[in-house]
Amino acid sequence: MNKEFINLTADTRHSGFYIPLTDVSEDLRDFVKSEEKATVFGPYQEDGSFKIAKLIDAANRPDSVHARHILITAGQSRTLDRAKAIADSLINLIKTGASFDIMAMANSEDQGSAQVGGDLGWFPEGMMVIPFNNACFTARKGEIITAETTYGVHIIEVLEKSKDIRKYNIGIVDRKITASSATNQRVYSEASQFAGSNSTYEQFNNTIASLKMNKRVANDVTPSQKTLPGLENPRSLIISLFSAEPGNIVLDGNQQAVFEIGNTYVVAYCTRAQEEGIAPLKDVENEVRYALLRDRKAEIITEEFEKNNTEGKTLDDIARDMALILEQTTQINFRT
Repeated sequence: MNKEFINLTADTRHSGFYIPLTDVSEDLRDFVKSEEKATVFGPYQEDGSFKIAKLIDAANRPDSVHARHILITAGQSRTLDRAKAIADSLINLIKTGASFDIMAMANSEDQGSAQVGGDLGWFPEGMMVIPFNNACFTARKGEIITAETTYGVHIIEVLEKSKDIRKYNIGIVDRKITASSATNQRVYSEASQFAGSNSTYEQFNNTIASLKMNKRVANDVTPSQKTLPGLENPRSLIISLFSAEPGNIVLDGNQQAVFEIGNTYVVAYCTRAQEEGIAPLKDVENEVRYALLRDRKAEIITEEFEKNNTEGKTLDDIARDMALILEQTTQINFRT
């Protein structure tokens, strides 16, 4: 199973990136750890797709690298051969003592990094395009190398590398599981029967509970709103909601109760409508209470933090005194 076969067969293109075992799905970890390259694993079901997997390669690679580059673009204004020739000239200058920083500032066409001498900071595997990524993660520290990408020719120097860990290049052929016409018709029929048999809100809720369905609730929906919990592009439902009578099943423009939204059939109930203007206190009491409690909680936390933030204390000291967990992050740069 190679890259070309995957890209021709699968729903998802092969990325080609190496990943650590911690990023491998649980279904595949034991298979990947065996490092058996002649065996195909699966089929197995994951994320709504059937998949088969094969280990393409395993290698020790750094978790992240710190690199800088000079980009010589190729395209309408410059051929790839011309870009390569310019890159070779710059490499010769660098190897004979010219400053990489100055060469980058004067020649790199990546304006984002040229101003800082081509410095890209630290980055993990998978953030850059494949040829550039692989050049950085296989080069030795201090080595000057080149990589060709869709952007042009890159002159790269790896400044630092983190400790090597075991990483895996996994090929996966995935095919999304889609419902047949018969299944779609059956589910639509069930949704229509549900809408026709549950005209009151009590019936609506009781049937949901008896069938162990998952009811989603959307509060304070506005006419211009574009999202609803758990639904993709529900604008048709939102528009119909504002034509519905409170205390009734929501109907679309064709007086149908079942909305087809994405790959989901939806039956909605309009519980109440709030007229424009100042709402009665009984209708917004819970929202007001929540907002006040949230603001008061923020005040208490701020007061507690200020009380503990005395001179000489570190973040560790404050976290310990307030029984909080101090979280850390690394590899932050200006472009994070």
